[in-house]
Amino acid sequence: MSAPPTEPSMHRPVVLAVDDNPANLALISALLEPLPVSIRLAENGQQALTGATQLPQPDLILLDIMMPGMDGHQVLAHLRDNPDTRQIPVIYVTAMDSSQNEEAGLQEGAVDYITKPIKPAIFRARITQHLALKKARDALARQNANLDTEVKRQVVENTQLSTRLQLALSAARIGIWEFRHDTQQLQWSEDLCTLLGLTQGPETLEQAAELLDPADRARVLQAILSPVAPGQDVTIEEFRARHANGRWLWLEARGRSVQFTADDLPLLTVGTMSDISQRKAAERRIEHLASYDQLTELPNRSLFADRLVQAINSTRRLGRQTALIQLDLDRFRTINETLGPPAGDAVLCEVARRLRLQIRDGDTLGRRSGNEFGFVMTNLTQERDAISLAQRLLEAIAQPYAVDGQTVALSANIGIAIAPRDGDCADELFKACDIALASAKQAGRNTFRFYAPEMNADAARRLGLESALRDAIARQELSVVYQPQVSLDSGNIIGMEALLRWRNAELGQISPAEFIPIAEECGLILPIGEWVLHTACQQARRWLDLGFAPLRLAVNVSARQFGLPDLDQIVRRTLTDTGLPAASLELEITESAFIDNVDEAVAMCRKLKTLGVMLSLDDFGTGYSSLSYLSRFPFDKIKIDQSFIRDIIENPVNAAIATSTIVMGRSLNLAVLAEGVETEAQASFLRGRRCDAIQGYLFSHPLPAAEFERLLAGRHRLPLSDLPAEHGQTLLIVDDEPNILNALTRLLRREAYTILSATSPSQAFEHLARQPVQVILSDQRMPDMSGTEFFARVRQLYPHTIRLVLTGYTDLESVTEAINRGAIYKFLTKPWDDDLLREQLREAFRLSKEQRITAECQPATPHD
Repeated sequence: MSAPPTEPSMHRPVVLAVDDNPANLALISALLEPLPVSIRLAENGQQALTGATQLPQPDLILLDIMMPGMDGHQVLAHLRDNPDTRQIPVIYVTAMDSSQNEEAGLQEGAVDYITKPIKPAIFRARITQHLALKKARDALARQNANLDTEVKRQVVENTQLSTRLQLALSAARIGIWEFRHDTQQLQWSEDLCTLLGLTQGPETLEQAAELLDPADRARVLQAILSPVAPGQDVTIEEFRARHANGRWLWLEARGRSVQFTADDLPLLTVGTMSDISQRKAAERRIEHLASYDQLTELPNRSLFADRLVQAINSTRRLGRQTALIQLDLDRFRTINETLGPPAGDAVLCEVARRLRLQIRDGDTLGRRSGNEFGFVMTNLTQERDAISLAQRLLEAIAQPYAVDGQTVALSANIGIAIAPRDGDCADELFKACDIALASAKQAGRNTFRFYAPEMNADAARRLGLESALRDAIARQELSVVYQPQVSLDSGNIIGMEALLRWRNAELGQISPAEFIPIAEECGLILPIGEWVLHTACQQARRWLDLGFAPLRLAVNVSARQFGLPDLDQIVRRTLTDTGLPAASLELEITESAFIDNVDEAVAMCRKLKTLGVMLSLDDFGTGYSSLSYLSRFPFDKIKIDQSFIRDIIENPVNAAIATSTIVMGRSLNLAVLAEGVETEAQASFLRGRRCDAIQGYLFSHPLPAAEFERLLAGRHRLPLSDLPAEHGQTLLIVDDEPNILNALTRLLRREAYTILSATSPSQAFEHLARQPVQVILSDQRMPDMSGTEFFARVRQLYPHTIRLVLTGYTDLESVTEAINRGAIYKFLTKPWDDDLLREQLREAFRLSKEQRITAECQPATPHD
């Protein structure tokens, strides 16, 4: 242990700066010049170690990390190993500015971490602060070293307990402790050690803290270390510590400081610690009996009602729904009467066990009365989740029960109510649920009813669909259709997506959006998905055998399928059985399929890639869309979801998302395909932004195999016109009055402009998507959208256009605001002056040309 600091001399604090760069040392010296310190310099690690031992010793060391020979980490380690230098505070001053480097430096023992380039004011403030702290620590160390040893002896004598008192404390499971604040030393009595099963007590607070529950650790240490005035007690209520045998004990501690410094700071605190585990166990038992059913150990009626109130309040804040489900057992009274109450109790316990297996984490299951159970589903996002749970509950109840050597059967009825739709408080929801349960009982056994009549119809249809879907493959009701994917470079078909269809003899054509979620929930998606994969691969192989050009077949993989541990073996077996080359298969995976366990998903994707198949990220942008997925997963393609394409030519937000996705995909060397393209304008917009391919009704609906084969045989292509020149003189005139458009067209026909006209903003967006436009002249008052609102969107989508308003209405406030935002270049009024209008348009085209030339001359931004 190093000796306590000697009495302070009159010398100024010494700061040792260590850096292998002389320029950095000069800078640090200049920054320290205004401070009342002496500066000592070192250019390498060895000089630093020598300078740290020279007298007078440095009060602070400023240490660079990256140095040749001995780096800063090694220097700090040597300083801390040397008893003569380990107390000198060290600040890292370095260009390594990551949070990981800073954390590592502080863990090594640096008192601070300053990154380069240095901010002078902050640098000097930190230096001043740490010098002041060093001075205060030295003064405290000198004070502690001078404590009178006689006082220490008297304190020890005053805290000794008589043998008789020790026996009494031992019987009461109470131990004695004392803590010295100056040396941080802790001493436990033998009884306290015995209480925790220890042969020897901890010697420091840090060692004692290791025995505490982490949840209580900070509170206990703060209570002991906080200054307490003379005469005041330290009380630490109800904390946990681990016994030597691993068992947790509940403890309570009290203490009083008995020795103080001249400044009334505590020097010695003594106290007692008692075991209150039995008291806590009794309190928990009383609380449990008041809140839980003694037979099933489920929440009782009172606690269940409280949980429902909490769930309603929580989901109300989040704008979500809460489902209350009440389940009543049929024929339970018969079992109780014929086999006796003990048999009835055994059945109820088995029912409770089965029901527990069906609920999610965070939901509540309770016993409301003799044969009635309740469920609270929180954060309900879709009501079919409640339907799915009700079905699982009924199936669980219906399994036979073995009681006293006999097999008995039970069924149940269920009522469901949804908050806030059926009630915004617990009482209203209970009432609605009781009505729904009564309706279910009237309908017969083993059924459920929603309080809302329209939900009953939906639930009945869902049950019918699920029942019919179970036999759909055997009845050959399922089919696969194929939608072509087209290159925006050549217009050729480059692939096709296999899509599932279902036509039932009684229900007719069912939308995939309706039956696929049902298949996912009930597990039917696994056999159906494997059937689709095999059928599509078999068909693709047939087209190859007929001599058609190789096309890539895209098949969706559901979340349930992707979770199969042998998915790669299923794919391998399918490719082998059908003879389709692996390179001809593309598996489409949505983000929801791998969000729960990213590591396992990455491993599965790599297994699939070893087979030679391609992987695409489907519906990009609708889920989490994290760039980390794109970097970790071996995807080959991104598919932009159709929800972004639908209004891409007029919605700046969706246009920006699609554009950034294309740019990102190209930078990551990923192909980009846009789904749901229905118009030429959408295709032109995407092509102008270098999207690779499209899929949608613009080229073809999904087709049965025979029709798709005819499409291939006819060598159909997507017509692609040459991209218009970017630097022409194209004027777009927008006005909802045709006579105004005709008049302006006649006026400007000799100006050598390419003139486009639109009677609405939607037509104008079509023109803008198809070809470059330099100047736009728009009316202000139009039925669907005002000119200022139209130009606000145009400014976001096509910022380089020059935009002029021509109107007979002087809504000066909105026009002025649009001009101030930069959405409008000029405001012109009707009726117009022909010569003035022509000159204004010429000026607009001149401005457009100047902007283009300026942009072309702009030097490229250098990369780091």
